[in-house]
Amino acid sequence: MRSDMRDEVVAARQLERVEAMRRLPSSYSLALRLHDAGLTNELIAECLAMEREALDLLLQVAEAKLAAILRANRADKNSSGADRVDPDP
Repeated sequence: MRSDMRDEVVAARQLERVEAMRRLPSSYSLALRLHDAGLTNELIAECLAMEREALDLLLQVAEAKLAAILRANRADKNSSGADRVDPDP
């Protein structure tokens, strides 16, 4: 795969993730955004006004919900033919 094509795939996946995060409850979305930005778990817990010990579970649940949204979005695209290319344009 060419480098520019790889970059496009990475950018599309990142956009897909950001869009899916918008569908999460705000605490899950914020926790994932802060985590993706590289904040420590201690700081994320402080930002969310929660105990540090509870953050690991919140992040696990948030990632699971995000993965479910991404799977559903991909299934919808595949069933609608949005990703299909017309072989005879």
